[in-house]
Amino acid sequence: MVSFVDGSGFDHNVKIGYGWIEKGKEQFIKTNTGREKINVNGAYNPVNQKVICIEHEENVTQQSNIKLVDKIIENSFTDLWMRK
Repeated sequence: MVSFVDGSGFDHNVKIGYGWIEKGKEQFIKTNTGREKINVNGAYNPVNQKVICIEHEENVTQQSNIKLVDKIIENSFTDLWMRK
């Protein structure tokens, strides 16, 4: 079995580097939080194009990687993960 595994974090806020604003004016953009984000740790099986993922608010850590590997092993014995 071949799987591609990766973890990513996504912010809830907009990050603006530039914008179309009339010269001399200010534009305020509403945001919801300063630090909250969602982390996704997932695996992809290219043979059957199935995805297994874990979403959480904590950072991707050794423990979350172990949970993902356990979930991959658990699903590796089912038809959903190994076959189309």
